[in-house]
Amino acid sequence: SRWGILFFIITLLIHNWVHNCVYMLAGQYGVYGPYGRPGNPVVDLLFELFGPGPVDWTPAPGDVILYCTIVMGVLYALRPLLFPFPFRTMNILWRWAVVASLATYARLASFIFTILPGPAEHCSEANFNPPTTAGEVFKRIFVSGGCSDLIFSGHMLYVISITCALFRYAEHWSIKYFALVLNILQGFLIIASRRHNTVDVVVAAYAVPCIWCTFAYFVPNDFEVETPPEITGQPQSTSPDAAVTEASCYGDSPDLQSPTQGRASGSTAVSDIELGVGSDIPTTAIPNHTPP
Repeated sequence: SRWGILFFIITLLIHNWVHNCVYMLAGQYGVYGPYGRPGNPVVDLLFELFGPGPVDWTPAPGDVILYCTIVMGVLYALRPLLFPFPFRTMNILWRWAVVASLATYARLASFIFTILPGPAEHCSEANFNPPTTAGEVFKRIFVSGGCSDLIFSGHMLYVISITCALFRYAEHWSIKYFALVLNILQGFLIIASRRHNTVDVVVAAYAVPCIWCTFAYFVPNDFEVETPPEITGQPQSTSPDAAVTEASCYGDSPDLQSPTQGRASGSTAVSDIELGVGSDIPTTAIPNHTPP
């Protein structure tokens, strides 16, 4: 499972380098300037609806919700280290990291060939400062602050992918609904603060869940992990194999665990005991009749 997290870290570096390269090309091709020249501006009707006021909000409200959602997801993934719940951290982090990496590569493909002017304040004439050399492309490391990384929103990518993970692994609907509300609020705040165009938010809203569901279709089950007795409060499993059924897009919440079986916490694999097959089924003895 560690390769998935390593894959995500490498993806972040590649994303940063490609983003800087596109930022440099935007400066070389004059995508943003000369400023004030007549041309074909990108018209966004929701920008007109919200007005310019939210642009000056500090800190950017979209960033605040992004960081809050990331913290919520990380705390949920790490809670087996703090509380006695039968969920395994590595399975949650692994699945999220792989999906977020795949979505990031899809995002790179969306802006590396078609370079559009970004609406953010740091892309204005006073703040426009693209890399000018290959060295700067590799040395600049930032989470936000670049330009032309559009269609689709990276903020929405991470918030939606974390929400997909919570929908798969969380057992309480209150957590899922809260994350969903944060997603909707995040989308409006990103548009209001003009960090992204409306189309960037809309594309992320359907692209990321599609990538998550596609990965869940081809990789429906998590790793089989022996759950320690101190975590579950149950005897150590002696048989690691369990009968499995095909998982859905988000999987069923694994609220129950077999008393004799230790499977991957958070896994969508369902044993016969959990389904009620072969256990607690009343049986009636058939009387033995002998022919006269």
